[in-house]
This record gives sequence, structure tokens and C-alpha cells, in this order.
Amino acid sequence: MEAFKWIKSHNVKTVAIENLKLRKAFDTNKRYNRKVSNFIHAKAIGLIKSRAIKEKIAVKDVNPKFSSFIGEYKYASTYGLSVHQAAAFVIARRAMGYIERVPKILLMFINFVKEGDPLVKPMEGLKKWGLLYGVMKRVANSKIQNVLYAFGSSMGLDDMETVNSVLHGAIPCPTRR
Repeated sequence: MEAFKWIKSHNVKTVAIENLKLRKAFDTNKRYNRKVSNFIHAKAIGLIKSRAIKEKIAVKDVNPKFSSFIGEYKYASTYGLSVHQAAAFVIARRAMGYIERVPKILLMFINFVKEGDPLVKPMEGLKKWGLLYGVMKRVANSKIQNVLYAFGSSMGLDDMETVNSVLHGAIPCPTRR
């Protein structure tokens, strides 16, 4: 496999793999079930793991929950990555043991959308991302998403006044970068 040549040439010691559980997510949708049944995920993972053993490379299974969402809102605009590249970045960070914190500005969006309800402080990483995902799902394709794309994760707390004005319609919404 060409990927393993690259891995060996760059002296990589560990490979992270998404721990997908597609079979358990069967739906009543015929088209979806056909796609899942024809998907050779288990065989591909088996081949990767067996080749990794031969090449003496560790393989780490990682929970992919919210990886695309986190990558999109936290890393894509900051590093100029596609959503897929940013998701891979999140998976690699999880494999190394990093926990993704929700940026303060995104927590402020949750508070804004939930009409000032204070966030539950003890919530950890993925729970906060899940709450943010639920909020963003409710306001999909709205001004909030446009503001996030326009300002990116580099937006500071000083920009909140501008964001507040955009959300209340006082100034026009900026365009996506």
C-alpha cells in the first residue's frame, strides 16, 4: 500500500482510525441500508491493521463523534483546511490524547441562542460540543453560521458587540471567507 510507504518514510509510529459503527445504525431507508451493506469498512480496517502489525506501526481506534463538526468550526478556517482535513486533524489529536475544548466565542453563541440560560459548568468536552451541535442544527443556514464562517475561530470576545449587532439586524451580515 502506498500509504504505508509514506508512513514509513515519515517515521510515523502510530496511525489513528475512526471507530465507525455503521452496522448498528441500520435505518428503514432502503438506499441507506444498501450503502451500508456494500461498504467494505470492516475489511479495509482489517487490512490496515494487519499491514500495520507487519510494519510495526501502532493503530489506535478513535471515537469519531463530532469530529467533522469540531474540525469545521475550530480548525478549518484557522488553518485553511477542508472540513474533511480538519476532521482528520481532530481524530489525530484525539489519538494523541488531546481533549477539544469549545472556544469561548462558540459558548457565547450557545448562550445567545438559548436566550441567556447559563451553561452548565461541569460539562466536559464532547457534551459541550453536542450542545453546540444541537444549537447549530436548529439555526442551520442562518445568520449565526454566516457570522461564524465570516469571523472564524480567531474571533475574539471584543467582536461580540459586532456579532450581537449582526444577529439583531442592526448591521448587515458579513459574507463567508
